Amino acid sequence: AEVPSLILQPLVENALKHGFSNNTGNGNISISVKIINDRLVIHITDNGEGLKNVNEKGLGLQNTRKRLSQIYGSDARLALESSENGGCISIVELPYKKINETEPVYAN
Repeated sequence: AEVPSLILQPLVENALKHGFSNNTGNGNISISVKIINDRLVIHITDNGEGLKNVNEKGLGLQNTRKRLSQIYGSDARLALESSENGGCISIVELPYKKINETEPVYAN
């Protein structure tokens, strides 16, 4: 599936920076991807401190939302939710588009 280059990187960085900054235990970050009704749904889940340290107006989230909007308009979304294990889930949802296997894939 096509995913804009470096769209997940700031979300993983946020999980490390905000989710585990005060944590001396074992931190875990997982990335899962599903195709649901022609939509690509990406979950970045951590077992960190949860949403209490999340700044919705932080630069990483703002830039990611802006990039998704520039590429997909209103057809993409980024949401944050609490995880069952007390951490945070970043959810990226965008139109599913299969990579054309005969054409090379270049980073944007």
